[in-house]
Amino acid sequence: MTAKILDEFLFELRVEKKLSNNTLENYHRDLRCFLDHLAQEKKQDLNQLSRVDLETYISFLRNKGLAFRSIARHKSTLQSFFLFCQRRGICKENKSSFLPRARMHEKLPQFLHLQEIEAMFDRPNLEKPLGVRDRCILELLYATGIRVSELTCAKTTDFDLQESFIRVTGKGNKTRLVPFGEESQHWIERYIKESRPTLLKEKVTKFFFVSQQSKAMSRQSIWNLIKKYSRMAGLSISPSPHTLRHSFATHMLEAGADLRSLQEMLGHASIATVEIYTHLSQDHIKTVFDTYHPRAK
Repeated sequence: MTAKILDEFLFELRVEKKLSNNTLENYHRDLRCFLDHLAQEKKQDLNQLSRVDLETYISFLRNKGLAFRSIARHKSTLQSFFLFCQRRGICKENKSSFLPRARMHEKLPQFLHLQEIEAMFDRPNLEKPLGVRDRCILELLYATGIRVSELTCAKTTDFDLQESFIRVTGKGNKTRLVPFGEESQHWIERYIKESRPTLLKEKVTKFFFVSQQSKAMSRQSIWNLIKKYSRMAGLSISPSPHTLRHSFATHMLEAGADLRSLQEMLGHASIATVEIYTHLSQDHIKTVFDTYHPRAK
C-alpha cells in the first residue's frame, strides 16, 4: 500500500509541480528511507502513526550522523508527503504536525569568512585549463549564490556578458536573472577564451561548464573540487557548494542587502525561507555595536 502511495505522490510532483529529476530523486530517497524505517518498526498504517513515532524517526536520522540541513530536507519531504496523504484521504489528519521542531543550535548552517574564501580561491593552478575553469566556478558560485544544480545546468546562452547577468532555471522550472560582478565577469571571459575550447577538444555542447571528457560537469564533480581546494587552503571546515551559497547570502546581508532582493537572487519562493540567512557573524555584530551604540566606548 505504502509503495503505491509513494508512486502516486512522486507522479504528482513530476506532472503537476514539474520538479526536476534531481529533486524527485531526493524526495524518493528520503521517503524510501522513511518507509523502510516504518517497516522495521512494523508500522504499516500511516493513520496509526503518533508523535512518538515521528520523533523516533528524526532521532534515528540524527543517530545516523545526518547534518541539520539533511534532516531539515527529510522533514520538508515528510510535510509535503503527509499533506498529499491528507488531501487524498489516506490520512485523516496531517501527520507532519507531529514532527519535532528544529533545535536552536542547529539553525545556523556554516559559512566562510572572506579571508577563507580568498584563500580557497587562490588554490587553482591558473596555468592549466582546469584551474581557470575551477576558479571561474568558485567565483560564480560565490558571486551569485546559485545552487550547484543550477550551475551544472547553465548553458552558454544563459550568460549575458553585456549586462552581467546569468539566466538561472531553478526549482519548479522557474527562471530568474541573477547579476554577477566584475571579478566573475573577468573569470567567465577568461574561461571562455582560454579554457573551455581546450576542454571541449572541438566537440560541441550547450552546457557552459565542461569536464575533461568534454561533457557537462556533474554536481558531484563540483563538490569534489570545492573540497579539494578547501583542503589545500587548510580550512577548518569542509565546505560544500551550499556553503558558498550561504556565504554569499550572509555577506550580502552584512553589507546591507534587503531580504526581498536576496530572496529573488536565491530563487526562494517564500521570504520566510530567506530568514535563515539573517544570522550575522559575532565579529560583525560586535563591530556594529561598537560603532553605533552611544555607550559602547
